[in-house]
Amino acid sequence: MRQGELHLQLEILAKEFRENPSDETGDRILAAMAKIIRDNEKILIDGIPSPVNPTITVPSGYYAKDGKFYFHIFSSRQSFDASSASNPMLTHMEGLMKLMEDNPQVGGFSLNQKAGSGTILLTREDIMEALHHE
Repeated sequence: MRQGELHLQLEILAKEFRENPSDETGDRILAAMAKIIRDNEKILIDGIPSPVNPTITVPSGYYAKDGKFYFHIFSSRQSFDASSASNPMLTHMEGLMKLMEDNPQVGGFSLNQKAGSGTILLTREDIMEALHHE
């Protein structure tokens, strides 16, 4: 499957999950993310200046109810534009995974955050489990 096809599949699954959340669709989202991670595909993020060093760009995100930080990632430019994000940037998954692995306060990914209607959380644990099941 080509990069564009993977992202399109993720976009469709995310839309389906928002309309009718189910464990099956959630598992399919995680499987698609695992493939994107394994292939070190690029993913669209909201890149913001680091609060520690403004010359470095880091992914934006938010703190969920579990107290952990989730990086905002987007399956398409359309999903990015529907969000509250404003600094589109492509990055390889390897870099995001390293940031997550090195920082225990990072809980995972916030997929296709949409202004006014939330996000789809992909937890670190679910991502790791999906990576080990294929």
